[in-house]
Amino acid sequence: MKKIALVLMVAILVSSLGTTVMAGELKSVRELHFKKYKKEPMVGAGLALLLPGAGHYYAQDNKGMKKFGLAELAGYSLAVLVDDSSLIEAGIIGLKAYAALDAYRKVKAYNKSLTTDFGVSLKKNQINLGVNYQF
Repeated sequence: MKKIALVLMVAILVSSLGTTVMAGELKSVRELHFKKYKKEPMVGAGLALLLPGAGHYYAQDNKGMKKFGLAELAGYSLAVLVDDSSLIEAGIIGLKAYAALDAYRKVKAYNKSLTTDFGVSLKKNQINLGVNYQF
């Protein structure tokens, strides 16, 4: 009987220690969601430098992906067709640099959108839903 009581006491003590540690490590649901879906801006910029539209695809910006992807492909096509393509190649380099910068900004905007929470804000003659939550 004493062994059973001792085993139960040890089990309760271990389980309470485990929940104390776990409670200290638990984050809010918003923070867990943010950590799960957060993307790195430098990865978006790097992808934009490697492949046309890839950085914007990473940032889930389909419009930017199409815009920069088609612009770069058009530039490469012109460079192949034109004999003296040094000016076109300089334009492609500039476009790639701008695409990388834009993809970096789009990934940061995507990450900021992850911190948005829902709520109610009242304005004259209308009700808007949505409140920005920062942690």
